Amino acid sequence: MNLVVLFVETDANVQQEIEHVLSQEVAKWTSERVSGDVENLSEMAFHMTQREVKLVLFIGGAEVYSGAPSSQAIKRIADSRVYALETYLCGLIAEECKGCLLTSPTVGVRGQSLLICLPNEPKAVRIALPVILNALQAG
Repeated sequence: MNLVVLFVETDANVQQEIEHVLSQEVAKWTSERVSGDVENLSEMAFHMTQREVKLVLFIGGAEVYSGAPSSQAIKRIADSRVYALETYLCGLIAEECKGCLLTSPTVGVRGQSLLICLPNEPKAVRIALPVILNALQAG
């Protein structure tokens, strides 16, 4: 699977912990640390979807107190939103990760790419990743 992870203003220790979670679930992926600038995030994600990346996963930038730049970027470039998956992920994360209640996980599609942002929290990624991978496999 062609998976790109964008760590949006993520603490190095948290990033390392999330990379460990990703390595347990996904054989091959690439990552990049990026700023929370909405314009930059939108442009990066847009170009990734042009390269036929199957999943662009934003980690961080979903926090409402910071303006949720990852969520905004997805909303700007998505051809459509995937509300069923978004609502399901929000419920799972909220139930299991009370520290993530003030976040805005967002799911969209552009071309053949799924765009998802998750909170900057290893537990949220651990909960959400199997659901996301199953959804990708199911088509």
